[in-house]
Amino acid sequence: MAAIRKTSKFWIVYAAAWLPYAATYIAIFLAQSNASTRAVILGTVFNIGSAALLGLGVLRVCEQFPWTRHRRPWFFPAHLGFVATYSLLWILLMMMLMTIEQSVIAKTWTPVTFARPVIIWTFLNGLMIYATIASIAYVMQVSSHLREEQARAERSEALRAMAELKALRAQLNPHFLFNTLHSLMALVRHNPQAAEDALERFADMLRYTLKAGREDKAKADDVLLIDEWNFVQNYLTLEKLRLGDRLRVETDITPDSLHCAVPAFVLQPLVENAIKHAIAPYLRTGLVKIASRIEGGELVMEVRDDGPGTTPAEIESSSGLGLQAVRQRLELRYRGQAQFAVDTAPDQGVAISIRLPVEESFEGERKDEEVQWQLAP
Repeated sequence: MAAIRKTSKFWIVYAAAWLPYAATYIAIFLAQSNASTRAVILGTVFNIGSAALLGLGVLRVCEQFPWTRHRRPWFFPAHLGFVATYSLLWILLMMMLMTIEQSVIAKTWTPVTFARPVIIWTFLNGLMIYATIASIAYVMQVSSHLREEQARAERSEALRAMAELKALRAQLNPHFLFNTLHSLMALVRHNPQAAEDALERFADMLRYTLKAGREDKAKADDVLLIDEWNFVQNYLTLEKLRLGDRLRVETDITPDSLHCAVPAFVLQPLVENAIKHAIAPYLRTGLVKIASRIEGGELVMEVRDDGPGTTPAEIESSSGLGLQAVRQRLELRYRGQAQFAVDTAPDQGVAISIRLPVEESFEGERKDEEVQWQLAP
């Protein structure tokens, strides 16, 4: 949780919050004591001013011990210690200020002490003030957290929509569509069965793009990795119609990883990036390696190519939206629990790895589904 910003607006609001308390203090003591107005106002400054000054420390404590869903066992005991400290410091600070005042007036050291009833009343009053400040601070934290959650959800939804749109555009890209149709025309003449299979795969890609992540509103961005992998296989099969033997694919995918939940369109952009930069521009044969496994309670997905590679700085400054969208979606979806790493160097190819917390969804469903590893001929 972000710390409370000490802006000019903060100081104005903080000071104004103490004015009703100060006004009540003045009114009570003017009505019930024979002290002069000057003495009452000075006492108010000592009393309320010291409480407000120490109140900044309470805000700092609340920043260091934020209100979270998973509070540690010592959260409330720690606050008990802090509230007692606040009350004692308030009493000592007021006695010190009054001692200084009396010493200046008497021109000699004149220590001021409070009677026992005054100390008890002030101590209890300090408990109430501490609880009020801490309650307001935590309400502000929760409110800020809810606003951040809402903004994060809105950004995540926008990125998901952008990823779906980008995937759809990639499938309907004129060059991709033209090359696919051109290849299909050749297949129709020489291998009608292969042409029919390619058309079915293309239709499956469109259905996945329109359907993915829409069945479960609670996790509208999630699909099973097996669905994402089938989508990638269809994409690779159609790309192989265009690239032929120039495209080689190796896979190392463990069956248990396929039933983990992942954000839709998290793997396909990595494969598309490898083909776009490491395979398509060259006449030589290129290799794309795709792997997934469960490791240490995390789902690990990797896409490697043997292309010319580049530098991490060039990837960071790239204007392409695919990898950036994946990275941002993971940050929003997993709140720092996901890792997105790029390992590359000139003439060393590009390796992209993603680590996600293992999440299984659709429990008990499709566990026996047969998985095809190879691209269709």
